[in-house]
Amino acid sequence: QGEVVAYTETGSLAAESDDFEDIDDCAPVSLRFNAGLFDLIIGAFLSFVLLAPFTLLNGNMFTFQGLLAFMATWAIVMFIYLTVTIGFLGRTFGMRLFSLEIVDIEENEYPTFHQAAVNSCVYLFSLALGGIGFLPLFFNSERRAAHDLLSGTIVVKEEY
Repeated sequence: QGEVVAYTETGSLAAESDDFEDIDDCAPVSLRFNAGLFDLIIGAFLSFVLLAPFTLLNGNMFTFQGLLAFMATWAIVMFIYLTVTIGFLGRTFGMRLFSLEIVDIEENEYPTFHQAAVNSCVYLFSLALGGIGFLPLFFNSERRAAHDLLSGTIVVKEEY
């Protein structure tokens, strides 16, 4: 009682109540963090597998040059991984593990490939800047980070 849930003109979910309550479908920050960490581990593993033959044969695996090669490969692998999984499945494998999915905030459908690519780019750029793009998570009721805001998406708990 006392709670009205409606969609605003921009299609975002708005809740009005006597007591402030978070929107139920929004993904908790802890689950988003765990899913992201899982995805980063997948990307690091795939990057290592792709680079191992080249860096091990040249003997520069544990040098500064090897680190730069790993970071460049990791960024490319992560971009492809995130864009393809979000574009095709609406979630990454880490998000699937933690029952999360990404939806277009206006259409309430899985994101387009364009949205997935924007989301991936801004996500990786946020990581490169020490996570600064994740600060909006803590200042909006929908718990949307910079990559969610710029791509027009929202991370929600999976509906069964």
